[in-house]
Amino acid sequence: MHFVSRVPALYLNPSDAAGYIAPEQFLTNYRLLQERLDVENPERKLFLRKPLNIQSGQRHEAEDLGFAVLRNWVFRQAELQGLPD
Repeated sequence: MHFVSRVPALYLNPSDAAGYIAPEQFLTNYRLLQERLDVENPERKLFLRKPLNIQSGQRHEAEDLGFAVLRNWVFRQAELQGLPD
């Protein structure tokens, strides 16, 4: 028997047609993303290995500004969450 390991789906609250998302929904999305991170070994997560631009549906390139922002946020999570070194 062969088992396929899959990453659980991640459902985020969408913004409205004007791009607005209520603060409570934004915070929920933020926390859902934090739960998916591995602060001890962030490079292992698919989050950084295959980053998807949810606006275009295309993968981010390493030199994309959006990817740089995402990468910096991921690598600062231990500090942002007040975790010990």
